[in-house]
Amino acid sequence: MSRFISFYPYFTLAAAVILLLIGFILAAIRIVALSEKKYSVSYAIHHSHEVVWVYSYLVIYRPFGIRFFSNALIYFHFINGKSTTLRVPEKELNLAMKHLNTIFPNATFGYSIDKEQLFKANPALLMKV
Repeated sequence: MSRFISFYPYFTLAAAVILLLIGFILAAIRIVALSEKKYSVSYAIHHSHEVVWVYSYLVIYRPFGIRFFSNALIYFHFINGKSTTLRVPEKELNLAMKHLNTIFPNATFGYSIDKEQLFKANPALLMKV
């Protein structure tokens, strides 16, 4: 019993140091992730001339065939090949897409495999003139 008590402070100190290092590593990862997220929806709205392609995708969760809930994603693709997404409720999807048509008049709307291939080849090909 005396051996365990004599090593106990060292184990506590080692555990505290390890947890502190893990905390610093997680904080650094979070800071890097936030700094790399330059292309957000607010960026897209303020730089509407850089958005070349916008489309929506509806996800419906149906476990055991019963509709549980749904979400809609709106994808924004930029002229430099980057992209970002916005999650909206299904009820607001049509209204949001109509509003985005006015915000991004030079962007192509809707998804197709041809548009995806054009975007991969040269995003500028999706710009309306």
